[in-house]
Amino acid sequence: GGEVMRPGNQALTALSTVLDALQQAGGVRKTGSLRAIRVEGPQGPRVVDLYAVIAGEGDTPDIRLREGERIVVPALGGVVAVAGEVTRPAIYELPAGVGAAPLSVVLRLAGDPLRPSGNRFLVQGSDAGGRRSFS
Repeated sequence: GGEVMRPGNQALTALSTVLDALQQAGGVRKTGSLRAIRVEGPQGPRVVDLYAVIAGEGDTPDIRLREGERIVVPALGGVVAVAGEVTRPAIYELPAGVGAAPLSVVLRLAGDPLRPSGNRFLVQGSDAGGRRSFS
């Protein structure tokens, strides 16, 4: 349920994972979170952060499904955009509940700069009133 293309019951096998269920539901919408997917079931709720699975970094979460579990994809959380000479320029979702991240963390998400040194970075932000700031 939640921010997926086709919410509702999905037919899955006994070996299916959270990724299989999301694919069967048509995928996560652009407005859906990959960082805070809730898996609710008889054994209690758990939160799955798929960035570790996608990037192959950090502790891989338990993405196995068990009988009677339900997946809920919440709305997208805080995001940062990375452009320029980095390995993977894109828009990245910050971890659940985090509103900002250090430049080093954001660059790591984007696969680091293409040049090992001599880079200049421009960080653009917005405050609650919509005013932009640059550093």
